[in-house]
Amino acid sequence: MKKLTIGVFAGFLLMSSQCSMDFPNEADLPSWSVNISVPIAVETLTIDDLLKDSLFVGIPYGVSGDSILAYEKSINIESVKVGNQLEIDNIHKSFIQNIDEVKVDGTEKSFSSSLESVGIDPISKSISSQIGKIELNDTEKKQTEPIFFTNIIDLTSVPEGVTKTISQGTQFPVIYRTVKFDNFDSAIFTFGELGISINNNLVVELGHPITVRLLDADSSTIVGSDGDTAKAEWTVGISTRNTGTKQISLAGKTLPGEVIVQISGAICGSGPMDITNNETARNSSFIVEVQARNLAVSQAVAIIPEQQIDTTNTITLSPDQPNKVSRAQILDGKMTLNVQNNLPVDIQLQLIVQSIDITSSQSIEPLTRSFSIPANQLSDISVALDSYFLVMDIADQKVEYSYQILTEDTNPEKATLSETDNILVDLSIAGKIDDQITFSMIEGIIEQQTIVENGEITVESGSRITSAVISSGSLTFNFDNRINQTASGVPQIVVNLPQIVNSTGTPLSVTLNLNPGVLTSSQDLTNYRLEPLLQVISSDSTRQYLTYETTITTSIGEIARYNLMDSIIVQINVSEMHFSSVTGYFNQEAIVSQDTIHLEQPTKIQTAEIAGGDMILTMTNQIGVIANVEFTIDEIIHKITNQPLKKNIELSADPSPSIVTIPLDGYRISLPLANLSDNQQIHYKSTIEIPSDAPMTLSLEEEIEVQVDLNDLSFSSIAGIIDPVSIDLDTVEQEISALPDELNGVDLSNVDISIIFDTNIGVPVCLNLTLMSYNESGDTVYSVIDQIITENPIVQILNAEDLINIKPKKIVAYGNATVGGTGTVDTSQYVSGVMQISVPMEMIIKEDAVVELDPELVDENIPKEIESATIIAKIDNGFDFGGKIELLAAKDTMYFSEGFLLAPDTLAVLNIYPDSSFTEKVVLDDTKFALFEDSLYIKPNIKLFGMKDISGNPIPSRILTKDTMKLQISGIIRGLVDLPELANKGK
Repeated sequence: MKKLTIGVFAGFLLMSSQCSMDFPNEADLPSWSVNISVPIAVETLTIDDLLKDSLFVGIPYGVSGDSILAYEKSINIESVKVGNQLEIDNIHKSFIQNIDEVKVDGTEKSFSSSLESVGIDPISKSISSQIGKIELNDTEKKQTEPIFFTNIIDLTSVPEGVTKTISQGTQFPVIYRTVKFDNFDSAIFTFGELGISINNNLVVELGHPITVRLLDADSSTIVGSDGDTAKAEWTVGISTRNTGTKQISLAGKTLPGEVIVQISGAICGSGPMDITNNETARNSSFIVEVQARNLAVSQAVAIIPEQQIDTTNTITLSPDQPNKVSRAQILDGKMTLNVQNNLPVDIQLQLIVQSIDITSSQSIEPLTRSFSIPANQLSDISVALDSYFLVMDIADQKVEYSYQILTEDTNPEKATLSETDNILVDLSIAGKIDDQITFSMIEGIIEQQTIVENGEITVESGSRITSAVISSGSLTFNFDNRINQTASGVPQIVVNLPQIVNSTGTPLSVTLNLNPGVLTSSQDLTNYRLEPLLQVISSDSTRQYLTYETTITTSIGEIARYNLMDSIIVQINVSEMHFSSVTGYFNQEAIVSQDTIHLEQPTKIQTAEIAGGDMILTMTNQIGVIANVEFTIDEIIHKITNQPLKKNIELSADPSPSIVTIPLDGYRISLPLANLSDNQQIHYKSTIEIPSDAPMTLSLEEEIEVQVDLNDLSFSSIAGIIDPVSIDLDTVEQEISALPDELNGVDLSNVDISIIFDTNIGVPVCLNLTLMSYNESGDTVYSVIDQIITENPIVQILNAEDLINIKPKKIVAYGNATVGGTGTVDTSQYVSGVMQISVPMEMIIKEDAVVELDPELVDENIPKEIESATIIAKIDNGFDFGGKIELLAAKDTMYFSEGFLLAPDTLAVLNIYPDSSFTEKVVLDDTKFALFEDSLYIKPNIKLFGMKDISGNPIPSRILTKDTMKLQISGIIRGLVDLPELANKGK
């Protein structure tokens, strides 16, 4: 970078003479003020002054022919080939061919055993529920007709307005009045009371005494069962405008619906009273008010309110029931309810069976049902109990239930009802199909059961076996007890197989306890003898088989939980059996072995051209006879004849290993792409011809051992689904030296970094690339790219600005390409690329953007006495951004260091306006004059101000190739020139 030169030039006229003459005295020397012009900076700045790098070029911008400055760089990514990645691991397969091919194939026999139905006998109970005490509603208050004063005292002889004296205790004639009750026509009361009130509105005292009796319709006295009459007596008078009340017990009394109220007694019982004969006296009266309350009757013709009958009962099961229930889910059951309503009113019956739970939750929700039964009728009701639960005490087997009967309120009608009237309820629980209630699940004690199963197991063998000593083989018993749900009460199973006997001739028998769930038991059959039975199906067809018998016995007397809808699954697995010796009839025309070689490779091959590798067959003949072996593999095909690989080998009787090597470079592998989740298979077939004969006894220890090895297989090309192969890309490092350090606080806003890849690989290629940039300050920025470049070969770096704006020293690119998928790959295919970096000088200038220039020393003679100083700047700025120039002054350059204790002085601040020419003047105040007394360093700092939109948001500034900034900065210093002082300095 070109440094801006700061200089100060001062000229002083010093008088001197070389001729011999007299010098004046110092006091006679003159002094005067002069203006000194001091050039500070004269410079034309172009972007070339800052960016001296051949990588910066001009790229067209706009339509005026301008070019924007840009940093451009192309970096090659070296070509990388697939190379030797197309290989698979060595494959080894060994097998044995021997007379042991006389064997019994594995077979399996499965069956299930279920318990017989478990239940209890039907139960029933009959109950007669009498209605008992009948409660009636309180009657309304009933009043007699008024009894006037003239009804009890004769005033006909007393003139109007004349006073008459009523003697103390004057008796009045017996008065009769009628009261009719609306609630009943007749009733025999067992409880209740009749309230009698006398409201005295006479002008005289009523009583004492006074008696009120209830009479029947024929005027006879109503007498209770206890001999007590229905009467009320007042021994204290009832004063005028007051009320007297008494209670009559109705218990044991029979009342008609209409009664006669008899009133007798006296008036003025407390003393004589004077009465004036006038209309008020004559019309004064008293009434009797009656009300029956808290009524209970044994019989009545009445309006019968709702009556309630509550009944709780149990049905005890017979102690002879073999099954004891704690909780059982009903499979087949119903509840029958026969209700004979002998009441003259309709009833509502609500039944609750506490011993029947309608939910499977922990808490019991008893069965509840409501039924309407018409008056004097029989109703038959049936409720299905399937899936409900019967719950009882295991030690007290009984069904608990209760019901509530509510009679219908007859209002406004009356009905005849007696406490002996009843409802007959017959409740029974039984099965729907037959009488027994059966269960699908039970927790309790069940009756012991024995379950016997018999069957046959077919013996599959290519030979007809009479007897064989087993050298290897086993029986595996798998039991799945799905009936028992708890560890208690488990059954026992005995399995007998008569045709498998031990060395003493005892048939095989296995006994086990069947805990809930799965139980597996194995029986090693080594040294057992197999004696299968023979069934002749036709003249040329037979069948060999074994028989079995299983006996399952349940426990007795134990509380357990059983799932009665499930079963015990029994599975007898007879493994493949090999024999040490066999007696029977054998067909030994050929020993054929067909199997597969699994390619345990993630790459799925459709076709693969073999470039190198061998198949090595190693055979060891231990059967002691000459054998001819034909070995074929269908999936390995000759490239010219298109025929599968086939090799015929003559084996001598020598037991030494015979090795045959078959080069495979003339072959290809062709496989189907079927089930991609499984390993691909190569199918081989080995056929060995040995002598055959009539019935015999063979010792089956002899064998021919065969080993197949596919070694060092490599391919020139593979078509199929290629397992991803990682190809490492060469690391690329590029120094970025063209970006100036002075552009602090400036972010480039339009950076483009792209990589264009080229590949001819025939399967998807996924690029895994990391770009890293770092600078001298230790800042690092990463960009990670994952992209399938066979679909889109152009990789665009999304955070390119972040990589560049840290002013990096280098950009490093490293990573790999993952090759894999459906298609064809060969060893010559490659991946290469070119990374292109384009950085236009289009930047966001932040608030802290500063261009710092180096400080320069001002070491010229300046007048000691400065009278004034002015900074003048002529600036022609062609850039589209502006700023300020700070002229910093200090005695030492340390002052300019960041973090130094003392800060430099600001000599002046000059404005820079964007895209304009102007002159700035700054007059220094006298506080700045002292700075010039000694040598002075001046450092210009340029603070850049970027452009903003109308909303105040920063927008990019662009540096065009023709942009310049011309600076001419100078100072005008006016000071006093003192010649005597200069003369002293000269001495």
